[in-house]
Amino acid sequence: MAAAKPNGLHFGKKSQGKTARTESAGVMQTLQGWMAQGWHFFKKGVLGFFRGIEIGYDKVKMGITISLGLMTFLPLPQRLRQYIESKFLFGPIKASNVSLIKDSQLRKKIIDSTFDMTQFQQELGSSGLKLKFPQDDVRLSVWHIKAKNGMPTVVFSHGRGGNNSHQEHVMKALTQKGFGVVIYDYPGFGQSSGYSTESGLLKSSLATCLYVQKELKIPISQQILMGTSLGSMVSTDTANRLEKTPALCQDGKPPMALILTSTFPSLKEAFVYKRDRFFKPLRYFFNENKLTLQLNTLEALRKIRQTPVLMLQGDKDKDTPVYMARNMARQLHPAIRAKCVLHTLKNSPHRLRDRAYSQITTEMAQFLKDRGHPLPLDAR
Repeated sequence: MAAAKPNGLHFGKKSQGKTARTESAGVMQTLQGWMAQGWHFFKKGVLGFFRGIEIGYDKVKMGITISLGLMTFLPLPQRLRQYIESKFLFGPIKASNVSLIKDSQLRKKIIDSTFDMTQFQQELGSSGLKLKFPQDDVRLSVWHIKAKNGMPTVVFSHGRGGNNSHQEHVMKALTQKGFGVVIYDYPGFGQSSGYSTESGLLKSSLATCLYVQKELKIPISQQILMGTSLGSMVSTDTANRLEKTPALCQDGKPPMALILTSTFPSLKEAFVYKRDRFFKPLRYFFNENKLTLQLNTLEALRKIRQTPVLMLQGDKDKDTPVYMARNMARQLHPAIRAKCVLHTLKNSPHRLRDRAYSQITTEMAQFLKDRGHPLPLDAR
């Protein structure tokens, strides 16, 4: 019995060690399980949060659609109707300054200036855009970056919301390829005075082109009109007016090209989404002719006869899908359809960013070369 005790104690110690290790492994497995579950719920929570934002954004867009649709039936005074539509569609942001540009090298190149739109009152009147005082007695904020070695200058019209200080990615991509850049703020946007109206947007775009020709000594024929989203409608209207009134152009020639990104045919197409099945029937009750804002890009695009058109649409664009641009291209006049090119930007949403604009500058260079405007610099 005495000899068996040590053996018993010996085996007892082994057994206790195994038990301790087993319990330790079990605790580790439990902790790992908890950590895995915690990480799973954390990811689910974060994804759910952003998904909630996305759903909320879609609901806002649907709300805008419903509101604009209802406004076509409500007997509102024209001034009130115009104010509501402007706030819904334009979303102007005032805070704008060159100091907000993060890239220090780009910031040094920007020439910040303003001009009084009334100095082009006679020219705007001859194009069909008449100034009305005192609203149109406004100064527009213009940022200019000089072109390199005879390269053309891009007059850029930005989209809804934002202002000059939000276009850093556009300026950077274009200046890296040698293009000159002129961006401006619509009335009521950024440092421009006045308030936003549809006619104000159209007048400011044409006045900026005339300002570039008169003050910066860059003729219209060396200007490329470029617009994105809402700005595509503005740039298209300007190109159409410059063609119709060649006296506005120093050498009688239209703009070198018209570049449209994230464009849309009309207000009706842009705000009644085909992908929203529930709101699709609203399309048939939506009467854009009763709105004070028309915003019809296709109507102006059909009248263009000389200016080559390049359309660039993101394949991930959920706001103005590719089919919109494709339908617009099909309805162009035969004289311009042969000069029109439509390209799809891969993995690009409605709001185009750095990578997309790098691709856009390459497409622009090739497009201009194919139409008899080879660039002094190899912008490709």
